Amino acid sequence: MPDPAEPLVSDDAPPGASRHVGAGDVAVVASELALVFGVVVGFNQLATQSPVDAILPVALFSVGLAGVLALVAALVGLRPSAPGPTDPLVAPGLDSGVASFAVGLAALAAVGWRWGVATQAAVVGVQGLRLLVTAAAGVVATLRRSPERPDPYRLALTAAEAVVLGVFAVAALADAGIRPFT
Repeated sequence: MPDPAEPLVSDDAPPGASRHVGAGDVAVVASELALVFGVVVGFNQLATQSPVDAILPVALFSVGLAGVLALVAALVGLRPSAPGPTDPLVAPGLDSGVASFAVGLAALAAVGWRWGVATQAAVVGVQGLRLLVTAAAGVVATLRRSPERPDPYRLALTAAEAVVLGVFAVAALADAGIRPFT
């Protein structure tokens, strides 16, 4: 077990280099934890009740709270030089953080002001589509061998998150009796 007093060092770092965990890293982890918590509670609601009940925790935590924390991570985690491609705690870019914040704010408003299942599902679906477009852009950057290509692990997580959010949205819309999804 590593000594908690010693700084984190990546495997590909030069000898003597260290990586200290900062506020941006904490915000990234908090955002991911909010995302996972919302999806786990959503799957629990899906298994025990209905998709209509499952969309609320997904909208509140996985899209709303995680979106707000993504902007915090992007603002606090700005670095003069980009981290290496194997860095597991990469703060989202500012454009992605602002987009997550905008959709997350809409999700928090939809839950807080009780705008209904259709609105909550629509906001979750929009976040799923946004993440799917982000994953597609990452695939294109990878295929073009761009120097800004994303880490394959993060790319797979983004695509999986997009699919899960899309499934929750479509299931809630279908269960609520919204016309094209029934």
